[in-house]
Formats: sequence, structure tokens, C-alpha cells
Amino acid sequence: MVEAGLDHSAIQESKQPNYLKRVIIILPVLFPLLLVIYAIYTYGYNSLLNGTSNELTEAWILTFASMIFLALNGFLFALVAGADESQEKGFAKLGAGIQTIKENFANLLTTSILFFVVTTVGLFMLIIPGLIAAIAFYLYPFVVIKEKKKNFGALKRSASIVKKGWFRTLVWIGFYYLLFIVIGVTVYMVIPAIGEAAGETLAGAFVLPFEAMTFYLLYKKLKTKLAEGL
Repeated sequence: MVEAGLDHSAIQESKQPNYLKRVIIILPVLFPLLLVIYAIYTYGYNSLLNGTSNELTEAWILTFASMIFLALNGFLFALVAGADESQEKGFAKLGAGIQTIKENFANLLTTSILFFVVTTVGLFMLIIPGLIAAIAFYLYPFVVIKEKKKNFGALKRSASIVKKGWFRTLVWIGFYYLLFIVIGVTVYMVIPAIGEAAGETLAGAFVLPFEAMTFYLLYKKLKTKLAEGL
């Protein structure tokens, strides 16, 4: 039965467009909303940074803001996955992504808060445990929306799946973090008049669909690997 289920999933997956085409389909649909979300976040933490001249305080604000956005990624990853899975066309895919969030809102919220607490405490205590937790739990949004698990159950399930591709998960996280920085800095250097915060906003809104789709496909691949006992 398990093998038949895996074969069926593989057939369904093979019928879907490749990675790049899937991202290109949803990028223009999700980009305006992501732009607004990133603008609120970026200008919000920048306003806090502008209000202080203490380097230690700035470091705390940046760290805290980063962990908040990692938790917010739970909703954004769900948005992208829902839009991708939808058979609708055009902006109807945005509605499908939002519907995915609505259907799983409570579980996404509580699990995201738990993710934030665990990783933040780990970072502030010894740093390394927090980083390990962030990597291990990175796929929890897909566990919540696809397997209907929540809280510690979703985090533990994510850790089990990530264990099948720990280094690959780490590399992709690092890659998209660097890509975000490179695009943000490049935009600011090419068009300095828009400001550094605008560069970060554009970079984030552009990169996120690629990142979310990468981790969604990685979740599926590692989940299959775990089920097959490889």
C-alpha cells in the first residue's frame, strides 16, 4: 500500500510543470502582496533601528526581527504552496493560497509562535542550539498544511524529515539568505535614490516564491525518502 501510494504521488508530481515554470506562474500573482508584507516588515524594523545609536541594541533588534520573520515564513510558505497546488489560473491562485492559510490558520499561528520561542531561546542562550533548531524545524509549514500536524508534533516531524537531508537544507537556507542580500544590495547600488530599505523589500518579495517552492519540493522529496526508509 505504501509503495502504491508513493508511485501514485510520483506520477502526480511528474505531470506538474518543472520548478522554474511553477515559480514563474505564481510569482506575478503573489508579488504585489509579498511586496506589501515585506515593506511593512522592512520599514518597521528600520524605524526601530533609526531610533537607537547603541550597537548592542541594534544587534538585538536585528536578531529579534529576523526570528520574527522566520516565524512569519510559516504563513508565506503556506501561501506559496497553496497557490502552487491550485488548478486555478491567474490571480485565482492568490485566492487559493490565502484559502490554504485560512484553513490552517490556528495551527500555523501556534506552531509559528512555538518555533519562534524555541529558536529565539536557543539563540540567546548558546546560539548554536538555536541555529540547529531553526534548520531542523524549517519545513514545519508544509507539515502543518499537508499532514495536519501542529505545535511540537509538527516541529518533531519536520526534524525527522530534515534529518534525511540536513546538509542540503542548510545549504539552501544559506543560498537564499545570500541571494536576498546580493539582490537587495544590487538594487540599491543601481538605483540608490530608492533607498536601502526599498532594495531589501524588492529583494525579499522576489526571492521568497523561489525559496518557498524550493523547500516545498525538498519537503516532498525528503518525506518520500523517509517513508521508503532510505
